[in-house]
Amino acid sequence: MHIDYYNNDDRNLLLPLFALADDSRAQIATYIARGEVLVARDGDPIVGHLQVLKTEDASVFELKSMAVTEKRQRKGIRQHLVRAAIA
Repeated sequence: MHIDYYNNDDRNLLLPLFALADDSRAQIATYIARGEVLVARDGDPIVGHLQVLKTEDASVFELKSMAVTEKRQRKGIRQHLVRAAIA
């Protein structure tokens, strides 16, 4: 498993993960294109994501969305995503 920035312009490919974190598609549509997204990959498949947004305070960031596929939960992937985000 490795963590990378998501560089694909089509974040809608990540909708299933965003939907695990937020059950409102209308709300997801308001923020999915914002900020930076990190993804956890197991080989090529994406198994988790973390979205970080800038705030008005340059030293503060908002963790907006984070989820891991159900089969890969409870394996420390969220912890790896958070560590990568603050590194």
